[in-house]
Amino acid sequence: IALTYDENKNPIGAVAIHRDITVKKSAIDALAVEEKHRTLNALNSTEGLWDWNLLRGTISYSPRWKAMIGYSDADLSCHPDEWLLRIHPDDHEALNIRLAAYLKQMVAHFEHEYRILHHDGNYRWMSCRAVATWDTTQRAIRMIGAQTDITDRKLAEQRLTHNAFHDTLTGLANRALLLERLGHTITRSQRKDTTCFALLLFDLDRFKVINDSIGHLIGDQLLIGIARRIERCVRPGDTFARLGGDEFAILLEQVAEPNDAMCVAERILQALKEPFI
Repeated sequence: IALTYDENKNPIGAVAIHRDITVKKSAIDALAVEEKHRTLNALNSTEGLWDWNLLRGTISYSPRWKAMIGYSDADLSCHPDEWLLRIHPDDHEALNIRLAAYLKQMVAHFEHEYRILHHDGNYRWMSCRAVATWDTTQRAIRMIGAQTDITDRKLAEQRLTHNAFHDTLTGLANRALLLERLGHTITRSQRKDTTCFALLLFDLDRFKVINDSIGHLIGDQLLIGIARRIERCVRPGDTFARLGGDEFAILLEQVAEPNDAMCVAERILQALKEPFI
């Protein structure tokens, strides 16, 4: 822009030159998207890639993405439902919230883990991360991402968590889980005077004779059999735990009166009167 002046050097007008840079701007945006695409491709060749055109409402899924959920390249359409409707019901809301927050630029990154339905009817755990492109009005117009199968890792984590709080022989809760739940129960009872609970502790008399006479393998089978039999005497929501060796405990929550705990103890004694073969 250049100003024009009169003979007294007072500004009386302006001369402006406008240059159309639409093509240049589009080229720059396209290069940025391609750069994001190359970055995602370079992350891991085993990942399933997808490209979501948010204006058209279509997604291009790579052959690898489709193979990860058990489909061939020609099996799936380009509709977002091919992805979103396969998400596990328990994970669907969290994924939608994360997507919406990212597309509204409320969060800086999109990365999320969820379960997706495989063609064989089972759910697989996936880790997904993506980047979006916005126009000059800050409207998201495109999103490209990569999906990684993390099922083995998730199953390993679940096994570690389960083993940390459960007895490996019987599958019952262990001492750590019992103490955790007992602590919660005590805290709850302190807040509510009407809350009552009971803790039953017991072991097996002369169990050492079994191990010493016919071996530890038979002793382990007896412990498993006893655990299965006593489980039938315990209400859903109560905690039946093996503390170690032949020692067990049962945490009875929401007990109305002491006689309720006595009734459970009597049921256990009756169940153990039947012989174990």
